[in-house]
Amino acid sequence: MKPFHLLVAAALALPACSKPNDVPLVQDDAHAIAAYYQPRVELLTHRLQAIIDAGKTIPSSLPDIADVGKALTEARDKIQAMQQGIETLPKQADTLAKSNRLDELAKLVDDAETQFTEDMRIANDDLSAAEGWIARARLALAAADSAGSAAPAAVPSEPPPAP
Repeated sequence: MKPFHLLVAAALALPACSKPNDVPLVQDDAHAIAAYYQPRVELLTHRLQAIIDAGKTIPSSLPDIADVGKALTEARDKIQAMQQGIETLPKQADTLAKSNRLDELAKLVDDAETQFTEDMRIANDDLSAAEGWIARARLALAAADSAGSAAPAAVPSEPPPAP
């Protein structure tokens, strides 16, 4: 009877001592995050370039253009940071996974996702602000041109009401 009790005790203790290896799952998360953000960052890159191209038709003498330039610079910096993160995140995750460092790997993934989300929000906000300013500037320039006056002294902060 004693060997039976030992066998039962060993069978009950064995699953309690084993711990699932979550490293491959968290490593996959890192790769998935990079794959998820890659096309979104590419879209932001194309959007930034389209805004820069559109802005070339706006006179540099208009007020607030420096603020638009700052917003575009911030958006560019966030996009570049995301591009770099997309390239390095999988490599860092693979290195930590090879060393079986789950806690560091999980922190890396959590921090990366938080940073990507924040950078994406800031870049989108900055690009939207620049697009809005350019649209308002074009309207103000067209109105000044049709009135036969010089360039507007200010770009309206809100678009004019629809007729």
